[in-house]
Amino acid sequence: MNPLRVLALLSDPWFTSSLDSVVAFLAGALTAIFADPIRQRIFRPKPRLLFGLSNNFALNAPLTVGNPAKTVNGIILRGAVTNDGVTIAKKCRVYLVNIEKQNERTMAFDQTDFGDTLPIQWSSRLPPQFEPLNIPKDTIHYFEILDIYEGHSEFHPHVEFFPSRYSALVSEKGVFRFTLQLAGEGFEPEMMKVEFSWAGSFPTYTAKQVT
Repeated sequence: MNPLRVLALLSDPWFTSSLDSVVAFLAGALTAIFADPIRQRIFRPKPRLLFGLSNNFALNAPLTVGNPAKTVNGIILRGAVTNDGVTIAKKCRVYLVNIEKQNERTMAFDQTDFGDTLPIQWSSRLPPQFEPLNIPKDTIHYFEILDIYEGHSEFHPHVEFFPSRYSALVSEKGVFRFTLQLAGEGFEPEMMKVEFSWAGSFPTYTAKQVT
């Protein structure tokens, strides 16, 4: 286009007014398209799973077991959820989604016959302990992975319902790897794996987070 013609257009009030309208429209459209995803990214909840070696994650506690009931010494192995975001993480639940066992010959972890997604119990809460939980920013909420106790060689996952078909699995000895999943509203699911080494003799065990 002729440069003189371009200059003439730019000096035309109607043209510049129309151009301003087009630019304003495009700016508004782009803002509408990108503003909400950006806002969601900035203000979304950011919950994450925790596991550690402090007493908060391994509670020595008396447990009532058996029929007739009796009180014995036990250990409850716990994990935790915290929220690094600026908004409440809503409807959080933790699930046990897999149990693997280390092969003593190859040292690799093999799949067991576990094949369920089981809600895990929130700790230090009155019933119902398996309901979704809202987790505010910078707070920590514990959940119970399993327990062991004196006089018994099994470990006991703290899930809402543990199918009897897995009773042989929890009676085994060895190194187990539990996969835990955190799910809720407004965030992507989080995963964590915990290794649990158990020889069937209370109170000896080891546990660590591996992812």
